[in-house]
Amino acid sequence: VVRSTRWLVLVFALATAVVAIKPPADIVALTSFSGALYGACFLPAILFGLWWRRGSSASVLASFAGGLGTLFLWPYSPWGDVLHAVFPAVAASVAAYLLVALSGPARGEPEIDRLFSAQPSGEAS
Repeated sequence: VVRSTRWLVLVFALATAVVAIKPPADIVALTSFSGALYGACFLPAILFGLWWRRGSSASVLASFAGGLGTLFLWPYSPWGDVLHAVFPAVAASVAAYLLVALSGPARGEPEIDRLFSAQPSGEAS
């Protein structure tokens, strides 16, 4: 997994470097799209992953799929010119995360309990 991750980081870094050498004419739209992509994909996973025990890898994958799908399809909807795609994409991503997390079994694993009840370093118990 680590080796694959390193190669993927290298591939994406090279692709970014190539685009940066001769940026597209519409760099503002590209930047806007990338920000929407980050919000739609990572917001629910990070937010719920840090504060809610119920999430799972399936709920994270569902949120990625819901956010990406909405982000790519929104411009073709009747409201594509009225509302930026980030808003419905984040909403779809959150909804997908919650639906999958709530439809699965509640997690009561000892490791999860230990992680959520750990005190920050430096505090006395």
